[in-house]
Amino acid sequence: MLAWYLPSMPFILWTFEVVGWVVLVVEMVIAALLWAIAHGMTEGEGAVGQSAKQGYLLFLRAALQPAIMVVAFWLAMVVLVPVSRFVAK
Repeated sequence: MLAWYLPSMPFILWTFEVVGWVVLVVEMVIAALLWAIAHGMTEGEGAVGQSAKQGYLLFLRAALQPAIMVVAFWLAMVVLVPVSRFVAK
């Protein structure tokens, strides 16, 4: 069983991350109106308030997450070979 489960583990986790990213994008589409309203509330320092800054951070996370997921999947596949040899001994 471990021979099937261990090699598929990076793909299983990556698939859950893809589903989580899709949920994040749907959440951002729904929250876009609230983010636009948050630009009108100027609390704190700077051009945008704290509420609008949170929206920018969420957008940055959604924009960078696919690239980070691809790199993490590649690294997991590279690490999988030595771990598999270690477990097989």
